[in-house]
Amino acid sequence: LDPKRGLLASVIPFMSQANELRRERVAAALRNCCMDDIQRQALLNYVGTNGGDCEHEVVRALLRPISGKTVGAELNDHVRQACAEAIFALAKDSAGREVLGKLDAPRLLRDGYELEEHAETCAALVACGELFMKHNMVPADLQEGLNNPQACEVVDDDEGMVMGPGFGG
Repeated sequence: LDPKRGLLASVIPFMSQANELRRERVAAALRNCCMDDIQRQALLNYVGTNGGDCEHEVVRALLRPISGKTVGAELNDHVRQACAEAIFALAKDSAGREVLGKLDAPRLLRDGYELEEHAETCAALVACGELFMKHNMVPADLQEGLNNPQACEVVDDDEGMVMGPGFGG
């Protein structure tokens, strides 16, 4: 991920491309990079070719599909899931949380969670929210209603079932 090689500059545009398979693969590759300490730092420190205007461009690209935007919304479950898992990996790291805080990630992810129907993406967003709460990153106005999670469909091997508050052990 050496910035001199231009790999990040060339793959970030694929996150908004019409080709669904490319979006899936790029989102998954970026998620995998977020899991590794050295690559995660490279992603966090990456500044696009336009200088300061593109600071944290990779993190912005990962937040965009799960931010709750209805205009130009990401319809692919796998892309949203990979992005949510990448943000969770970033949120585990103090430098990642600092960048996510600057980009107002708690608010964006809350908005995305309200619209999300894909169970695995919901799970990653909830995990992010728990880390944000643990590290006091969630503004008071967002903390209302946090004890009332939405129902998510959880598909079992044998049958589908809907689980929500009050279900399970």
